Order: sequence, then structure tokens, then C-alpha cells
Amino acid sequence: MSEKTPYLASMGIYVFRTDVLVELLKKDSVDDFGHHMLPQAVETSNTFGYVYNGYWEDIGTIRAFYQVNLDLVRPNPPFAFYYPDAPIYTRMRFLPSTQLHKTRLNDTSLAEGCEIGEATIDTCMIGIRSKIGHGVTMRRTVMLGADYYEHGGQPKAGYEPLPHDAPMLGVGDNCEIEGAIIDKNARIGAGTRILNVQGVEDYDDPRERYYIRDGIVIVPKHGILEPGTII
Repeated sequence: MSEKTPYLASMGIYVFRTDVLVELLKKDSVDDFGHHMLPQAVETSNTFGYVYNGYWEDIGTIRAFYQVNLDLVRPNPPFAFYYPDAPIYTRMRFLPSTQLHKTRLNDTSLAEGCEIGEATIDTCMIGIRSKIGHGVTMRRTVMLGADYYEHGGQPKAGYEPLPHDAPMLGVGDNCEIEGAIIDKNARIGAGTRILNVQGVEDYDDPRERYYIRDGIVIVPKHGILEPGTII
């Protein structure tokens, strides 16, 4: 520690010799790494800490997860994925390239396999297979995308059947969304407005269509918002 960094936090990354780890796990009192295993390791074994000076953030809260994602799409982000001497690879999905139709983008990261209409998207993280309709305005939003493509209004085999009037997968036409997290396979009907204009910090919708945490509106995985919903 120093005056510039008066506090240190555990990144939750631990490296053990196999035999030492096995012996620690055999002890009945060991239930948690931070509270039990590490103090015992300090007492019984050679234990060392490593001070990491690179980029790291704790994303243990909704607000932190949301903010880190948006920080990475801004100019000069605190962490870059494009260093040639330290490449980062994702799992190969062999998806088609993203299609944009008169789309206006600003400070936004787009994954592969998306289809986006004549929309305005500002400071957003857009995940794989995301579908966004025409006339949509989306700001400061993390959209995680979808696990599959949809045809005919029903999910692929293995997923729960949908109400007959459920919106199509993704964000429908003429929606306005700001300050939200849209989880996988969500369906947001046309004309929906997600703005949290009242500044609500925490809320649980009794129908489980959405939640609000730390002022961020969350549409859960497989969530459905009927056309014209206002939040």
C-alpha cells in the first residue's frame, strides 16, 4: 500500500500447489477462501501476495456491471481488447456479420450476428444476435442479445412456449430505452419507453416483467414487455 493506493482488494484469483490445496481442503473448518482457507494458508504455508497494477474492477453489483460495460465502449477505455501482444479470443460461433440499416451509432460496441434497423444507438453494448427495430432510440444500455434466431414468433425447441401475442425477440419498432440492462432472449414490444423518469432506485414488478436496481431498469432473461409499456 502507498499514499496513492491506500486500500488493497482481493481479485479472487488464487494459485496453489496441488498438495497444499488438498491439505487445506481436508480440514473440516474450511468453508470459504477469504475467511478460512487463506488465513490458514498464511499460518501453515509460504504465502505471498501479488500487487496487480493493471485494469481490474469488481462487478459484484448491478451498478458496477452496468458501468464497466459502458466504460469499455467510450473513447480511450480503461481496458482495450486489441493489444497485439496480449490478444483476447472469444468462443467461435460462426455467426453472420451484423447488418445495419441506416443506423446511427456513437460510442457503441456491436457483437456479431445482429440486425439493426433505422435506429439511433448511443453509448451501448450490444450483444450477439440482437435485433433492434426501426425508429428505436437507445442510450446508455447494455443489451446481452439472444441465444438463437427466431422465425415464426416461437422460440426454438427446448424453450418455454410463448403467449400467442408475445412480441418478437429483441427490441420492437419505435422504442426509447435509456439506462437499462436487457438480458438474453428478452422481448420488448413496439412503442415501449424505458426511461425511469421518476428516478426510482429499487423496484420489483409483481409480474416479474422487469426490475430496478441502483436506478437501472433490468429486463430479465426471457422477459416480455407488451407493446406500449412505459417504465
